[in-house]
Amino acid sequence: MATFMHIRFKISHWILPWSLALTYCFSGSTLAWSATPGTFRWNLSPGAEPLLWRLISLPEGIERDDRIADVRYAFDTWEGVVTSYIRFDEVGGGEQIGVHFRPFKVGTPNASFDGNTIIGCQIEVRDYPTSNERRAWLLHEIGYCFGVRHSISRISTMSYGPNSPNLTDDDRKAHNHLAPAVPNTEAVHRMGSPA
Repeated sequence: MATFMHIRFKISHWILPWSLALTYCFSGSTLAWSATPGTFRWNLSPGAEPLLWRLISLPEGIERDDRIADVRYAFDTWEGVVTSYIRFDEVGGGEQIGVHFRPFKVGTPNASFDGNTIIGCQIEVRDYPTSNERRAWLLHEIGYCFGVRHSISRISTMSYGPNSPNLTDDDRKAHNHLAPAVPNTEAVHRMGSPA
């Protein structure tokens, strides 16, 4: 019988000690990847069914149509990494990844695990006033839910500081490391330990 573990991650880098951040915050980049075991990932392979997502909650008075485009953009952007096989589908229920906009939340992914395998994720993200801010945070938090770690590249979506609403080469390499469409030994060795 599988052992299930639910961990709530508080991704507040000014509160978490560096040791916890490096161990549990899913960090990663070409510079930050290490050959240590413990990479968290979904149990997927090329040709696998897509991960299912749904926009679950919004602050009172916010129209769904005003936010769904931002959520779709973020999932479509990660899916658009052509060197990776991961796919996402929007559903009306039975989701593996749920998205919740909150009035004052900064950004928190709540992931469920079976060992090192991610089996579900709920994202809570602040309802920022601009679409670019919402998209940047959604890309960042979805990256966590996919298993991408922090990047030390300041321009990366997965950086520790302000995030970009666009993926960088650093983000795409980390994504490809977790789910390469075609195994690339050279890229894996540059990123760290093989999957």
